[in-house]
Amino acid sequence: MHRAKPHKNAAHVVAVILGRCYMLRAIHGFEGNSDMSKADFIELVAKKGDLSKAEAKRAVDLVFESIEAGLKAGKDKGFAIGGFGTFRVSKRAARMGRNPQTGEAIKIKASKGLRFKPAANLKKAAGC
Repeated sequence: MHRAKPHKNAAHVVAVILGRCYMLRAIHGFEGNSDMSKADFIELVAKKGDLSKAEAKRAVDLVFESIEAGLKAGKDKGFAIGGFGTFRVSKRAARMGRNPQTGEAIKIKASKGLRFKPAANLKKAAGC
């Protein structure tokens, strides 16, 4: 079987497919399930990008590593991928809470969480 040459910008292919996966999951769900494994995602990238699974895996890993590096470099600013969305780290202040079993007041430590804000075209496609 003849395979087309790998896309010069495989990371772009993965980003586009990430956006499409986000839209499909938001609109229809992924095969009746809201979760997609990394292996499923790699298979989808390989199929849609006309890549071998090894090439698709490298492209997916590259995109994930780039997002990770962008978050580390951006720290408080976040990391934006044009046409896809913005990843950012949010900070939660320490606060008081209650133990639901005993009703006792407890201290909840300050923490950080990862947030994602989809781009306008993804929101529009999902009907948001």
